[in-house]
Parts: sequence; structure tokens; C-alpha cells
Amino acid sequence: MILSFGVTEDIPVGYRMQLTAGFKNEEFTTEKYIGLTFGASKLWTHFGFLGGGIQYGTFFKDGRTTEGTFKIDNAYFTPWLK
Repeated sequence: MILSFGVTEDIPVGYRMQLTAGFKNEEFTTEKYIGLTFGASKLWTHFGFLGGGIQYGTFFKDGRTTEGTFKIDNAYFTPWLK
């Protein structure tokens, strides 16, 4: 009951590292893609839930980067009031 009432929600706790790779094959160009994501989160009894992550991905063409993405995100939930 953090994001919506009456729905069971799984709140991730721990670490996550993800590597994504692939190809973009279009009519006039072919590019390689590689991306890396790292995230961590923890639940403290009296402080609440704190989590965050960082993500970077880019396309390569002829050994040079052409397009890229960079993302930072975070989340915090307070503990329930009693």
C-alpha cells in the first residue's frame, strides 16, 4: 500500500547490476548498443525505505559513440505512523 491502495507491491531490497547489449539494424546504418545499470536499496525500521540507481547506455558506430542516455533516480518512503 505504498503506491496504490489494495494492491500487493513488491519492494526490492538489495543490489542490482545489469548489462544490456544489442544491435540496431536499420536501412542505412547498423549500430551496436551497450548499457550498464546499477542500483541499491535498503529498508530501515525507523528511517524508512531508501533506494536509488544510475544508468548509462550508448550506441557505437565505427568505434565511436553516436547517441547516449544517462539517468539517475531515487526513491524514499517513510515508515508507517503508529
